[in-house]
Amino acid sequence: MKNRGQLIGEFMLIVIGVLVAFMVESWLQQRHDDDLRDEYLIRLTADLEVDHHGLENRIEFFAAIRDFGLETLVWLKSSKSADEKAMLAAYYAAERWAFAPVDNTYQDLQNTGNIRLLDDLDFRMLLTAYHTNAIKMRDAWDPPVTYRKLVRGAIPPEVQLTIRELCPTTINHDTEISLNAQCPLPKSATEGLSGDMESLRSIPGIVEILSYHITEVDVAVRLFQQQDDYARDLLSRLNGESPSTQ
Repeated sequence: MKNRGQLIGEFMLIVIGVLVAFMVESWLQQRHDDDLRDEYLIRLTADLEVDHHGLENRIEFFAAIRDFGLETLVWLKSSKSADEKAMLAAYYAAERWAFAPVDNTYQDLQNTGNIRLLDDLDFRMLLTAYHTNAIKMRDAWDPPVTYRKLVRGAIPPEVQLTIRELCPTTINHDTEISLNAQCPLPKSATEGLSGDMESLRSIPGIVEILSYHITEVDVAVRLFQQQDDYARDLLSRLNGESPSTQ
């Protein structure tokens, strides 16, 4: 029979073997988690860069819409007859451009429970706030359609199609914007311009409706700026920079 010393020695070898196996497995799991976390961070960076670009574009786009609205408001309150520029300003003031953040990576993190891999709690909370705020602000980013319906009703469909073809307001609906009130229109598109615009001017309450529309667009600009602040802070953290001071 084996003596007690041999039994203790064999037991200790087994224990050590189990502990070593556990440590190796734990190390491998940690390495896997680290690699997976790094992959998520790369994907989050790409998503947020797309969002940041899209938000900057929309800030510029809606600021231009607000300015066209103010220009149209001045014309409505005046006794001036409409020209091509006035019609385009009125038309552009009714434009819209939806925004939704790229959230595939964030949803993946949430649905798989891998959000735990983001060990920076402040970053995790900011990321959650960014996407939660985007859901809450979705309606506020989309101005009311009352003025849009009125101006689209006043300008003949064929003229609107011509504007769409010759003076597009968005390119690819995602990346570039172009609001050009100097866009030349063919004579056929402006022949009845004066009467069309006078019909817009004669709509009861049009000044108040447009004034409200401009206010809502201005709010949208500010909310886009707020969301972009979130995006820039997140990108700063991902790039190892100090968060920007708002």
